Amino acid sequence: RPMKRFIDWSAATPKEMFHMNNAEFTDFRENYYGAIDFKVYQLLRTVKKDILYSEVTDLIKDFAGDSAVRVAQKIKKYKLNITHTFNYLRKHTPKSKNRYGINDFDYENTAVMWTDYLTFAKELKYDLKRDDVIFPKDLHKAHTQATENLDVVRDEKAFVKYKGRYEKLQKQYEYSNGMYQIIIPKGVNDIVAEGSALCHCVKGYATRHMNGATTILFMRNCKKPNTRLITIEINNKTIIQNRGKSNRAPTKQEKAFIDEWIAWVQAGSKRPKKKKTASAA
Repeated sequence: RPMKRFIDWSAATPKEMFHMNNAEFTDFRENYYGAIDFKVYQLLRTVKKDILYSEVTDLIKDFAGDSAVRVAQKIKKYKLNITHTFNYLRKHTPKSKNRYGINDFDYENTAVMWTDYLTFAKELKYDLKRDDVIFPKDLHKAHTQATENLDVVRDEKAFVKYKGRYEKLQKQYEYSNGMYQIIIPKGVNDIVAEGSALCHCVKGYATRHMNGATTILFMRNCKKPNTRLITIEINNKTIIQNRGKSNRAPTKQEKAFIDEWIAWVQAGSKRPKKKKTASAA
């Protein structure tokens, strides 16, 4: 069934069944290896009608399994030059020595990186009609930048939904005593970055925080707001856990501030009223 668009089951002869002439069918019969090769062959025929099956098997011999299919799908989608594409991927595959001292080339990883990059680039609305965008000079760097850019875009979209909750959390939990402060994460990326920097598992709580299943807060030094100190999980005005780097417990000074802050929260998060400015006579 997955191959029904490639195979005519009502055809009278095998070559017609596979939409091939005599020479193509002879080549196909002699070089057929498996379903993956056949799928790649059929995808690439949409770009180059006279491509032989043996050409395809030679092109994709280094690319394991579905990675070759992913590449072929992008070639079809963007009408790319087949040989140039596979040469580009080979060129951008770094070599490394295996345990026997023989050069290893991870072509599969490069293929996945390139196809993922194109998917990200499309979502970011890059100009994919440009050759230097389709085939960036530094694939690894382009992939990293596209990933980071996409994280920002997705976080901005998610923040639109999260904005109401964020503002409510600010009113309820944001606090400072001049030395320390409690701040609210602005999105998933903030929580993931917190977990990575402090080497604990809070990144796994990001989605739950965004949808309101739990609440994650950050404790910072007022004079060094970019230095991460303590990550706090709170629910119903009760602290579930608070941990610093590598799951360390808060210091005495940090704990004193946290106790001061949670007492303020449990008392209703009351803030001093702003004084009204005198109106002009």
